[in-house]
Amino acid sequence: MIHSCDRIFSSKFVTSFVVKLWYGTVDSDFSMLESFCDRVLSWCDNSPSTIYLAFKYLQRLKQLCPHLGGSKGSEIRAFSTALLLAHKYIEDRPFNSRIWSAVTGLNSREICIMEREFLTCIQYQTHVTEEEFYHWKRLVDVGNQHYQWTKWQTASRGFLPFIEILKTAHAPAPLPDH
Repeated sequence: MIHSCDRIFSSKFVTSFVVKLWYGTVDSDFSMLESFCDRVLSWCDNSPSTIYLAFKYLQRLKQLCPHLGGSKGSEIRAFSTALLLAHKYIEDRPFNSRIWSAVTGLNSREICIMEREFLTCIQYQTHVTEEEFYHWKRLVDVGNQHYQWTKWQTASRGFLPFIEILKTAHAPAPLPDH
């Protein structure tokens, strides 16, 4: 597990990664998600491991329930729930839904419902093996390094290879059988 609380992910990268996982594309304006990510990542001071795990949970959700999607804005609820679950799984003192409501601006009752629905969709498979975690971390890190390197280029030219890298995120290691 990575314990450093240094913010290694920019809000722009987190936004593009979440959008890619949720919608399969990054060709639209997601400034609302970016503002959300900036606020939540700044306030929570999550460890990088929490962010990696939240990304993994979101990817697992899409793997097990590929029909999920929704309108613009649904990615905020999905990522918020994935981040809450990852925080609960990793941290010794996780946030309760009332605090998470204050941080995210979402209703605490809705947060409880979203958490149950998310867990149901991923079949309560919150455990990620060390091997799976580090494989996933490498994929995310490659995407993050490429994103940092190309952010000065034009969006249309700089994002294309980044999108190609993230396509591997939809080819995960198989989930363990129960």
